[in-house]
Amino acid sequence: VNAKFTSLFINWNPQAIKTLLLAKNDLTGFKEEAMTTYGQMSMLQQKDGHKTDVRLHTATSKTEKVNSVFILAQMDMFEISLNSAKDDLPLFTLIMSGSKVNHHSLEGDDDNSEMTFTLGDFRMVTPDYSNTLEPYQVLLGLAPSAATSLLTVRYCKGANAVRSCNVGGADKQKCEACAE
Repeated sequence: VNAKFTSLFINWNPQAIKTLLLAKNDLTGFKEEAMTTYGQMSMLQQKDGHKTDVRLHTATSKTEKVNSVFILAQMDMFEISLNSAKDDLPLFTLIMSGSKVNHHSLEGDDDNSEMTFTLGDFRMVTPDYSNTLEPYQVLLGLAPSAATSLLTVRYCKGANAVRSCNVGGADKQKCEACAE
């Protein structure tokens, strides 16, 4: 699987988020009530002697090939504009860019896998139209002189995957997983 996302921008208004959270709570309450009603109905059916006939079907399995599973996902940019509740103007913008996730494992082998996470940059900036001087607009983020990424983590799980780790000072045969 190879997924590439370009960019996503979200305006985060406190009133709109409050409305969404209230709607979510209403839906959760509805779901719980529906499940309770469904449970009561199935108990009544069993008391009345209506039983469902369940038959198990077994399939003969053929020899299966073991395939590698690769998942490659990347997103160019993700922005969230944190807006004021008073006038809906942006206070800060959170920007995540250059993010990647790579996962490799053998199908049917949950014991051995390798995953790499990369966060290119994560910034918190003030709006362009504010009175903040340009050098001070970025409150948090990758230094301008830095070349590649803010964070990269490689995680290996399983005896085969741990052997490929570049971690010194540890006995790899005693490790179940490693991260670098």
